[in-house]
Amino acid sequence: LRKYKERRKTWVQAAGHAGSFVEGNKKGTVLKKYSLQEEECYKELMQDNLMRAVPRFFQTVEIDGEKYMELCCCLSDFKTPSIMDIKMGVRTFVEEEASLKQRSDLYERMVKEDPHCTTDEEN
Repeated sequence: LRKYKERRKTWVQAAGHAGSFVEGNKKGTVLKKYSLQEEECYKELMQDNLMRAVPRFFQTVEIDGEKYMELCCCLSDFKTPSIMDIKMGVRTFVEEEASLKQRSDLYERMVKEDPHCTTDEEN
């Protein structure tokens, strides 16, 4: 795992829990922290018509005692990709726990990654 962290990053993790992804050792792959439930889901999806709509699952690997799922990096073939993360399915939170307050931490993170990404109106 250390060798992956020491390498100069050629990509930025834009979503998900920090540290849940590392750059794959093969071109066009990413390593995602292992979850048995997710592994089973990916294996099922690889046999389904939906396989064209999800990242390809290659295998489960172990690096320095930590398990990862090796997935296709869906952005590898693009020079300047635009990404939209869409959630589908059943709501996984209680209405009372939902917050409508603005997340300045997310705005600051976005601007740190790309200082020119916002419009004058958004600033």
